[in-house]
Amino acid sequence: MLKDLLPEEALEGLGERLRRIAPQGAPARCPQCGKEVDAGPGNPFRPFCSRHCRLMDLAAWADERRYIRADAAEVDEEQWAAGPDPSAGPGVNHG
Repeated sequence: MLKDLLPEEALEGLGERLRRIAPQGAPARCPQCGKEVDAGPGNPFRPFCSRHCRLMDLAAWADERRYIRADAAEVDEEQWAAGPDPSAGPGVNHG
């Protein structure tokens, strides 16, 4: 969840800032195909226009065509080579 990834101060007022950027029900563009979509809660695929676009985006992340670059100083090469700590449990990688 987002609250697990960001510090508390980054989350303060986030909902209000997002509403100012794209009010619910306001037209928006699908990040995958660019088609205009309803950004409101009535769209079960938001911010995408369809299940297809949602899955295409997921596939791009899975294939590493989309990624978030890590600052070279943040990457511990020895830990990266060793892989995740199996004792940490599934989906958890404590460095």
